[in-house]
Amino acid sequence: MAEPDSKPAPRVRLSRFQYRQQTRALLEQTQRCECGCGRRCEEVHHAIAGAGREDVPEAWLCLARVCHAAFTTKQRTFDLERGVYVDAEAVAQGLRERMETARPEVLAYIVARKGVDFLERTYPRR
Repeated sequence: MAEPDSKPAPRVRLSRFQYRQQTRALLEQTQRCECGCGRRCEEVHHAIAGAGREDVPEAWLCLARVCHAAFTTKQRTFDLERGVYVDAEAVAQGLRERMETARPEVLAYIVARKGVDFLERTYPRR
């Protein structure tokens, strides 16, 4: 009896052109930062970053540049336009709320790929 293939499925990686095209369309469609701050979204965030990231829409969240910076550095970041600080934890909690209400495909993707522990650590509830 042959053993089942234990190799993980290959990650989806788009060419730069395809990635830029798809993310630009997503940004135009979404328009507002998905953490709930009300700022215009300017960047696409991979819900699972690093070596495990995939270029698929269910893995992407749209964020304002300042919110993305705060989240990825895990530090409060100053928003020059509004004159306020953006808290990394508030961004993570806002993203979790957005996933639970309007982006269940992202939530399901994270749980399937990384599990509930990763979800709770990275995107805690309020």
